[in-house]
Amino acid sequence: MGPAPGDRVFLRVERYIYRLCRIDPATEQRWTTYAYTLLGSASSRSWVYVLQRVQGSLPVNPAELSAVVPHLSFNTAVSS
Repeated sequence: MGPAPGDRVFLRVERYIYRLCRIDPATEQRWTTYAYTLLGSASSRSWVYVLQRVQGSLPVNPAELSAVVPHLSFNTAVSS
């Protein structure tokens, strides 16, 4: 496959971000790093679900919004 149309611009940006974050693009991700990422993702999605379910009873609720229904809260949490 040949180069993509945006490679001229975006490869430079990608290399800069890799250098800034000290990422070596030639190495593979270890399984432990992947596992930590999955746990972090699951915990953040759970946090969004819980916040939406209890938003009606939170102390600072100036718009007086009620809690989001369970299926909509789940859909929002896993979609974000």
